[in-house]
Amino acid sequence: MHLLGVLHRKSVDTPAGRRELPDGNTASSPQFSSGYLFRKYGRKKGAYLEVFSTLESRHGLHSAWEYVNTSLQHYASEADYEPAPPRPNVKLLLAKAALEARRDGVPLHVLDIGVGTGKNIDLAFFEMFGISFDCTSLSRAHDMAPDIARIAKFTQAKDLYLHFPGASYDFVLSHYGVYEQLCPAVENAMFLLKPGGSALFSGGLDTKAFGKCLSCNTPVYAVKAFDPPVKEKKNHWFIWLQKTG
Repeated sequence: MHLLGVLHRKSVDTPAGRRELPDGNTASSPQFSSGYLFRKYGRKKGAYLEVFSTLESRHGLHSAWEYVNTSLQHYASEADYEPAPPRPNVKLLLAKAALEARRDGVPLHVLDIGVGTGKNIDLAFFEMFGISFDCTSLSRAHDMAPDIARIAKFTQAKDLYLHFPGASYDFVLSHYGVYEQLCPAVENAMFLLKPGGSALFSGGLDTKAFGKCLSCNTPVYAVKAFDPPVKEKKNHWFIWLQKTG
């Protein structure tokens, strides 16, 4: 789709069907403005796509993304470690939230940022719990999981607001999916989440931005839980943010 078409559209296509954007939440709306939480992102925001496109070209179509293919229950931790407080088992967390949403007669809406080849995504789990699932990927691998290739949006974390409707998600997740774009990913997540919704991010890079997210003095979100990077866990960090307004 041409960029102008994205900027002015009033709805988006999702696996659950076509979803209307609420009034005032078009992508060109002043309700989203890059840098509204973090004035300086640090490194060049476009570096994310450039770096991993280079890795794909140099080492093969999919090798740059294989280590992102972590099972859902390990999203808050390294694949080698079972999640332990303050890091939740994300699969159990979503299952519990989905059952509560079902009792209220509404589906749970989840967005996963950066699913790589998508081979780790268990769509049957989301279907079983009636979870509306959207995702993004930067992989152009020929061997992406076919079901994921059909629904994934090819976009960077800083541009999520161009592809997904504001205030429509209960959870925004990412395991190694935002890299050098943690700050813009948090800004986009807060735009996309419903009030009370949660953003759960984990990774091993961008530790300076991790500190910014913890120290950001804003009424937009509260830090529900976090675990700083430590050498024993390959400098893997975790942060759980809850939208407050």
